[in-house]
Amino acid sequence: MFVKELDLKRSKVVVVPESTDDLYRLSLILERDDLVYAWTLRTLRISDGLTERRGERVKAYIGIRLEKVEFQEFSEKLRVHGVVIEAPDFLHAQGSHHTHIIEPGKEVLIVKKSRFKRYQLKLLEERGRNWALILSVGEDETAISVLRDQGVEVLLTIHRSKGDIKTSIRERYYDYLSEVARKSLEILSRRELGVETLIVASTPLLLKWFREELNRTVLPQVRGKGYTIYEVEVSEGGIAGVYELLRSGKVQKLFRNLRIVFF
Repeated sequence: MFVKELDLKRSKVVVVPESTDDLYRLSLILERDDLVYAWTLRTLRISDGLTERRGERVKAYIGIRLEKVEFQEFSEKLRVHGVVIEAPDFLHAQGSHHTHIIEPGKEVLIVKKSRFKRYQLKLLEERGRNWALILSVGEDETAISVLRDQGVEVLLTIHRSKGDIKTSIRERYYDYLSEVARKSLEILSRRELGVETLIVASTPLLLKWFREELNRTVLPQVRGKGYTIYEVEVSEGGIAGVYELLRSGKVQKLFRNLRIVFF
């Protein structure tokens, strides 16, 4: 969150959210009856004295008294609903309802109804980050998820084909684990995710086999790029393994400041 201006005496702050996580933090800072100002689009209403019709949408700087905030996990928008308290006269919007759509990169002026609380100031200081990529490798399913401030998002799942029962168990898992390694490498290379940590969670035997695959295909590609890799044992993989990992508290031990906010 980029804080352009902070006036504690007037309980006023100008911020520019830089990520989806910043939008989430902003939703925790905002409270009912706060004043929120931003550039927005508003539909003109044209009247001839007898009838009224909707005109074009114009850009205007509008202030509202906040009534409700809507944040959807992993969305790129924060919806701030309220009653217009300040707007250009030609809009005739005073007293009507309006919704600010806040996105990363959009400047917002907030005037709090009361003094900033300590936790709100702390949220303003924090910057968004993606904590880790979680590979939860199970016998029949792997879930690849990204762990963020706002929670866990499952990016994709990979299912193992049964294969030829005449082959050894190790051979039946070879193609499956190779695909998991390949997909994880593709995701790690996505710069917009900003992930620097990889957590591999699996059962003891699969963890051993997948470690061999990582050493063969992934590590040569990421070596020297600052990635940290952790291995954690779970009773099962896939999506169930992700939630087992989070509920166990093992991830929180790796990241001391991590808050799991959705349980």
